[in-house]
Amino acid sequence: MRSFAPLLIVLAIVGCKKDEPAPLTTTGGSNPTSGELAIDILEPVAGAHLPVGSVTVEGTQTGLSNVTLNGDAIEAAAGSFSRELTLERGINNFEARGEKGTTFRMTRRAVLAGSFAEPVGAIDEALGVRLNQGGLDAMGGIVGGLLDPAGLTKSLAKANPIYESFLFDAAISTLDFAPLEMEFAPGQGQMALDVVLPDIEAVLAIDTLIDFDLEVTADEARIGGIMSIGTDGQGHLTADFTNATVSLDGFDYDTSLIPGDFSFGEGTLEGIVEGVLLDQIEVLVPGLLEEQLAALDIAFELDLLGTPVSIGTAFRSAFVDPDGVQLVADLEIDVPAKGTKVAPGFLVGESDRPTPNTDADMSMALSDDLVNRLLFEVWSGGLVDQTLSTEDGSLPLDLGAFGAETGTLALDAKLPPVLIQKGAVTELQIGELQARLETPGNVNFSYLDLAISAKVPVDLEVVDGNLTVALGTPDLQFVVRDTDWDFDHSAITQLLEDELPIEALVLSLGTISFELPELAGLSLENAAIDRDPSGVFTNIAADL
Repeated sequence: MRSFAPLLIVLAIVGCKKDEPAPLTTTGGSNPTSGELAIDILEPVAGAHLPVGSVTVEGTQTGLSNVTLNGDAIEAAAGSFSRELTLERGINNFEARGEKGTTFRMTRRAVLAGSFAEPVGAIDEALGVRLNQGGLDAMGGIVGGLLDPAGLTKSLAKANPIYESFLFDAAISTLDFAPLEMEFAPGQGQMALDVVLPDIEAVLAIDTLIDFDLEVTADEARIGGIMSIGTDGQGHLTADFTNATVSLDGFDYDTSLIPGDFSFGEGTLEGIVEGVLLDQIEVLVPGLLEEQLAALDIAFELDLLGTPVSIGTAFRSAFVDPDGVQLVADLEIDVPAKGTKVAPGFLVGESDRPTPNTDADMSMALSDDLVNRLLFEVWSGGLVDQTLSTEDGSLPLDLGAFGAETGTLALDAKLPPVLIQKGAVTELQIGELQARLETPGNVNFSYLDLAISAKVPVDLEVVDGNLTVALGTPDLQFVVRDTDWDFDHSAITQLLEDELPIEALVLSLGTISFELPELAGLSLENAAIDRDPSGVFTNIAADL
């Protein structure tokens, strides 16, 4: 993931018309700081972190009429104004504007509203993973493939002799069967598991007065029991298999190999085989499942403006319902660069844990808390704050339209970028980003201070196993806060708005893409992605 703030600011202040206009010059317009005509917002202060809900916006104006706040007329005849507004979660912009004849003055402020958490430790319950019936069937096939005849024979050899009595001892020499099958049947709070070994062929070494080998067969062995999945308190998943029973269908053995008049008691040999298979499956299956569940320890490796970031999972809970298995995990983040900026915390959601899709075979729900924590780390670490220059090529601007040959752009983000759901639209919001353009030797001005905010629509989709984030046409707002250009600040702001190259902005932002991890060996390559109605997490679902 990369930050777009520097690029947004760079493009926002280009201010160059396509027909290469002559350098702008002063027209004697009034400066808001002159006291002749002015408007300002005093409260809340720019860059404030506030709770969602009502806020009182206070400001002053001088010499203006038709004063509006966010487009609504307000009474400001006495030189000051006050209005109750409602803050929505995310970045909120305030615009105060007034007129005098054909002249106008305006100012803008941006604040961040929501609930905030300290950016330390893991993000609680930020990831939900579900394996519904189709996913359980697929995982059963994978786990079944891990238990092959050679592996089970090796395990059984450790248990030999499998039977001891005063008449004879029995040990398993070889065991063969067709591919093992595992059938999961989830219910409320627990899950039935049937393990089926088809087409069993085994050789038993019988130790008695006369030693001999005995071939036994069965159409299938079916071991049934209760499967439970939990956590160990250390972030790892556990599995257990209890209340197991076993039955052999079509059991038989070659009596021609039995010497003399030796005979087994009725049901003895079948019971021996059943017992040993039951004992071994009870031991082996939970281990194999835990091995497979360990593959659900999802990890991401991201690059944030040159800083490597590691994201891991610590599973907090696991439970079974009639649709399948749901796992809830905390997300652990390792960011080498620690923050230098001070804020109440990063933006967090105000709803319950992410709830994965129950219809698809497999699904993953990822909380916006992860994205907003990462964006906070980018911001607090000062990674957005940069100084760009035309001389070294890091500032690709032609400043000729401003009467300058060279310049530098210093960026200072007063608020972290955030990901917010606005109705049907997911937005990357950037607010109260301050930029100073310095142009030494400029005939018009030596510096220009801007405050900028942007709301960029985000479209999410999965392409070939990669999560792709495409950015749409941004809604930009900015205002000139200070300059030594003897030209009205509001007029300069409007000039930049009129000449902003939107097309170039969109093309330059492009798309972001990173590979989705596999879940327990199951790929999300053909996954569909959508935003949850809660507006605070994203669902990724796949049919296998």
